[in-house]
Formats: sequence, structure tokens, C-alpha cells
Amino acid sequence: MNLHPPLSEYDILRALTAHYPYEVQKCMVSTNLKSNQEPLTLLGKLKAMDEERKTAWTQKKKRFLKEGKQIGRKYQGGQLA
Repeated sequence: MNLHPPLSEYDILRALTAHYPYEVQKCMVSTNLKSNQEPLTLLGKLKAMDEERKTAWTQKKKRFLKEGKQIGRKYQGGQLA
């Protein structure tokens, strides 16, 4: 389906930005996107960063479990232990 008149790059970027969660929107707006390709590049970078974060957390979790440690802090007697 072709739009008549076609959407401007600004309208496409605005629609793309509005599609994502607020944190991603802030990142997209702050990078001052100028073309339709730039959001795809940015989203790829954000996805890679998220995967690195998840991998690091998984490795930390495995290490803690191997060492028999608790993950996070526990409350004991109404205070953080």
C-alpha cells in the first residue's frame, strides 16, 4: 500500500520513536536522528548493550550460586543483612 502523499522522514521517525518504551524514546530523541537508517543502527546498539548486560548478570548469578552465596540482600530483623 502506497501512501499519497508519502510520509516525510520526520513523520516516519516520529512514528518509530513513539513505538518504543519511554527509555528507548529518550535515547532516540537525544541522539537527534536524521534519517530512517539511524534508528535501526541505534536499536541494534541498544540490543547489543542489553545482551551484554544479561550475559554479565547470568555469569554473576552462576558464580554466586556456585559459591553458595545469596543473590541480592536479605532482610533480617528489619534491617538489611
